[in-house]
Amino acid sequence: MNNIVVAIIAGAVVITGAVGVATYNRKKNWEKQLAASTEKIEGELKLEDIVSYFRSHNLDKQIHTPFVANGDAERIQAIIKNVIQPKPGYTLTIIGVLNNKNNQISPQKCIFSKGLSNDLKQLLANDDLVVLQ
Repeated sequence: MNNIVVAIIAGAVVITGAVGVATYNRKKNWEKQLAASTEKIEGELKLEDIVSYFRSHNLDKQIHTPFVANGDAERIQAIIKNVIQPKPGYTLTIIGVLNNKNNQISPQKCIFSKGLSNDLKQLLANDDLVVLQ
């Protein structure tokens, strides 16, 4: 009986450890992808450029959820602070696509720009992260 209990506990520890490692690896992969997808624009980032980016990826509305985030917002910075560092004089915007089947964010892009178009400012005025339909 004791051997069965020990085996169950050992199995639970192995499973918990495997889940923890998988979660850690997924987070590290996401961080590497995010850091590698950084772009700098010397001008203004426009909402139409973001929409064009999403359209170029042939997204399926049943599977993909595109989003735009204000990378300078406090709650977004709390998530990315160890991955993407602010650049003085630039605004950070993060765009990405959540794949609802595997819960992964890909593709994604961090864009530092000198400013945002008025329609993009309006879009992000009331929320730091906006899901596009």
